[in-house]
Amino acid sequence: MTLIKRWVGSLTFQVLLIALASRFMLMLTNWFSLKAIFVQDYAYPKLNDILFSVTNPLSGWSRWDAAHYVRIAMEGYVGPSGEPEQKRGFFPLYPMLMRAFSWLQPGDVDRGDIAIWGVIVANICFVALVVVLAKVIALHFGDEVALTATTLLLVSPMSFFLNAGYSESLFLLCVMTAFWLAYKQQWLPASIAIALASATRLFGLALIPCILLIAWRNKARLMELAMIAVVGTMGAFSFVLWMWIKYDDALAYWHAQSTYWGNWDVRVGHYRDMLFRDPSGFLVNAGDFVIFINICLAILCLATLPWVWMKIEPGLALFTTIIVVFHFLYTWQSLGRYLLAAIGVYIVWAIWLNRPGWNGVRTAVYVSSAILLATLNVLFAHGFWIV
Repeated sequence: MTLIKRWVGSLTFQVLLIALASRFMLMLTNWFSLKAIFVQDYAYPKLNDILFSVTNPLSGWSRWDAAHYVRIAMEGYVGPSGEPEQKRGFFPLYPMLMRAFSWLQPGDVDRGDIAIWGVIVANICFVALVVVLAKVIALHFGDEVALTATTLLLVSPMSFFLNAGYSESLFLLCVMTAFWLAYKQQWLPASIAIALASATRLFGLALIPCILLIAWRNKARLMELAMIAVVGTMGAFSFVLWMWIKYDDALAYWHAQSTYWGNWDVRVGHYRDMLFRDPSGFLVNAGDFVIFINICLAILCLATLPWVWMKIEPGLALFTTIIVVFHFLYTWQSLGRYLLAAIGVYIVWAIWLNRPGWNGVRTAVYVSSAILLATLNVLFAHGFWIV
């Protein structure tokens, strides 16, 4: 009985309870909205990624980029569906896990099966992420701040991507695992976690200087520093090497990004001009309004960075700064979900919201953010351009 009470009162139990309850409500809202309001083909001109029936309870969690991951998992980086070069704009670890988990299913699998496994993989990573994230934060700031910071991430407007058929939860799990192991001075496992992050997203490489900083501050040996630098690159390097050997194009990822997802003027310049010349244009359609939300979130994150450096360990502060600044300069499309990895920002906000007398403010932040989260999640499920 004492063990049960201790478990129920633990930080791990609390964050898992909030995580599972919030996701159950999101999935219920998603499922009900798809039952009540049929998915319209004109929700967006290119709604070609309904990967399985809308009657499936997981329908609504595989949209947009999920279709690319499904194609990679089924065909690799070549194949008949879509433009083969387009798929090379996505890193391989997440679709590899989708494919690996699909082997648990007897018989042949189709793209709908792969899509479902993609959602399952994302949610397995999500559960592990919540636990590791809370432990990392509690290590430096205590359980109260860890609980608040984790909750802020869970109710943040774009956090439904942690449960959709995307690589966000896998990437963030690798990131937080790398920090957890680095704080424990386990340099080889931390290096492997970096390599896994860099096999998931290009910005996994941003972990290398951050973990090196932690190692240097902990007086790690030169050999250990070299190991972090070399092993950490192995995920991204293996992908680049494979593109070079297989397709004679070491820069295939960057070529795909520039060819199919536009240049800086498309990703930032267009919206910058709209912001300063005609901000009312952001209210015309859901896609542009989401970009406006992205800009607002980025401004909040940028404004928080000075406090991140004042209150947080330098390695995590550096990683947070790289995530916020580089993504803000590079793209305003998908910016909201990229900022999910700016963990230092959530920690600072949690410190502020845990001040005496701020309970009402904290509750208001939770509620307003959760409402926006549910709204964007439903729009995403119905095929609107929430990416």
